[in-house]
Amino acid sequence: MSEIEPRESQRCDTESLRDAGSAGVAKSGSRRLLYLALAALFFALGLLGVFLPLLPTTPLMLLTSYFLVRSYPPLNERLLRSRWIGPVLQDWQQRRGVRRTVKTKSIILVVLVVAMSVYFADAWWLRMTIVAVASVGVLVICKLPVVTD
Repeated sequence: MSEIEPRESQRCDTESLRDAGSAGVAKSGSRRLLYLALAALFFALGLLGVFLPLLPTTPLMLLTSYFLVRSYPPLNERLLRSRWIGPVLQDWQQRRGVRRTVKTKSIILVVLVVAMSVYFADAWWLRMTIVAVASVGVLVICKLPVVTD
C-alpha cells in the first residue's frame, strides 16, 4: 500500500470528518483566505515546536486542522493521513484524547530538550524560567485524557 493512499479505516474516518466539517466551510473568499492563512501560521509554528521546547506542537496542529476543515477540507484530509501527526489528530478529533504512548514520548522529549536547554543556559533566572514553563507543559500533557484501544 502506498503512503499516499489512505488505509480503509482512515478513509472512513476522514470521510466522516469531512461530512461533519463541510457544513462549517467558510463560504466567503476573504474568510476562507483568513482561515487558510491561520492554518499556515499554526502549521509553521507547530513545525517550530518540534525543535523548540516552549512551543507545543500538538495543540498547534489541532488549530491547523480546525482552520483547514473550515477553509480547505482536502488539505485537512491530507494532514489527517500524515504518518507523524495524523493518528494523534484523529484520536483527538474522534475520541477526545491521546494514547498513553504519545503522552510518554512527549514527556520524555520535553525532559530531554529542557535538560539540554538548562545545561546550555548561562543565567540562573533563564534556567528557572525554562524549568517552570516546561513544568506547566508537562502538567498539561499529564492532564490530557487517555485513549485506549
